[in-house]
Amino acid sequence: MFDVSCRVLEPSTSVKPVISYMLDAANGSIEYDVVQQPDKQTALLSLSGSMDARCPQTSSFGLVRCLGHQHIGGQCMRLINQDTGEELCSSCPSYGNSDSRKTVGEESGYLVKMSQTVFDQPKQIQPGTNVTIESEYDPSENHFGVMALFFLDLVDFNTSCPGPVTATTGDAFRCIIRHRHVTFLQ
Repeated sequence: MFDVSCRVLEPSTSVKPVISYMLDAANGSIEYDVVQQPDKQTALLSLSGSMDARCPQTSSFGLVRCLGHQHIGGQCMRLINQDTGEELCSSCPSYGNSDSRKTVGEESGYLVKMSQTVFDQPKQIQPGTNVTIESEYDPSENHFGVMALFFLDLVDFNTSCPGPVTATTGDAFRCIIRHRHVTFLQ
């Protein structure tokens, strides 16, 4: 069973809504194929664009958490600030190593979880920040229908998209924005 605890927030505590924001390195295709390339150790898919191009912002917003989504064969994902060269976050898989049917979530050879990056204080992102998503897969065999998604939790992100639309917006990341009933305590 589960142990659940809660606490009453003090009236002076600042609580902010968290917005879930998904970036797809396959630019809206969601799935793509990694074709076998025995002479290579890594198959890299990358996509660059303005992080907020589909929902332009007029003020900075905070990055609270990054979590990647890959399938079997995945090696790692990274989100890089192209303007500064800084790696904002990475998310790498763990593979199961148990042959026992009694060990749920540790199945041998299967991707069983992805690491996540969580910031103690939100990482401030400026409007128009150019980023690159990198997704690496093992190309020693074919992997069909794989994914390269980054789920980002953001604060102070205005979902009414108040910023100016630019000519390059159509070529930018295809993103999905969802409000979540999660709070970030500041």
